[in-house]
Amino acid sequence: TVAENIEISTWTRPGGRPAAERLELAYRVFPALRRHMARKGPEMSGGERKMLSIARALALDADMLLLDEPFEGLSPAIIPAVSEGIASITGLGHSILIAESNIYHVPEFAARLYVIERGEIIFAGRPGDVHADRAVMRVIGGAA
Repeated sequence: TVAENIEISTWTRPGGRPAAERLELAYRVFPALRRHMARKGPEMSGGERKMLSIARALALDADMLLLDEPFEGLSPAIIPAVSEGIASITGLGHSILIAESNIYHVPEFAARLYVIERGEIIFAGRPGDVHADRAVMRVIGGAA
């Protein structure tokens, strides 16, 4: 179930915050999961499973979360909920490194953005500044 998935993460890293506190934190970040605590994985939508995977990582009580393509394959309707949850994690004192291939899914709360093309960094700066770089926008498929 959703609850068991998150609880297992609290067992694998003893110490730190109490398990109950970590579980509550995961539900605070993704309130939709609290409503589905008894649901089993196969009964969940792709967006709910993505929230659960991030909540499990959060329950480990790590200082930094590494998220690989957190918006990949999600319905446009669920992207805001996932983005809001990720944004709330940064407000809790956790650092997040996101690898995302779609520039338009880069969350607004990101402090830094790196665009990598064929192994080279072609842009490093604030996310809002990338649109002013025509060469980078051509590479990522945006309007030049």
